[in-house]
Amino acid sequence: MILEAGFDKEIIREKLQAINCLSESLNDTFLAVEIARDVDYAIVKNVLIEYEDQSIAEFAEPYISEKHRADLLKN
Repeated sequence: MILEAGFDKEIIREKLQAINCLSESLNDTFLAVEIARDVDYAIVKNVLIEYEDQSIAEFAEPYISEKHRADLLKN
């Protein structure tokens, strides 16, 4: 994820942690997010879209597992 400069990245990190996603801050505006297999990706994507819609963050999905693709299709 790429965050808007000046936004407190810990807000997003705490929200991700609440849904069992680990994140690593590479600097003040860049986060890497690990989404475990047992996490419903549809929930994660809704969180990411919430911040993207507010122009706080941008994200990319370079690789989505088959399981996480299935999560998106069931919702």
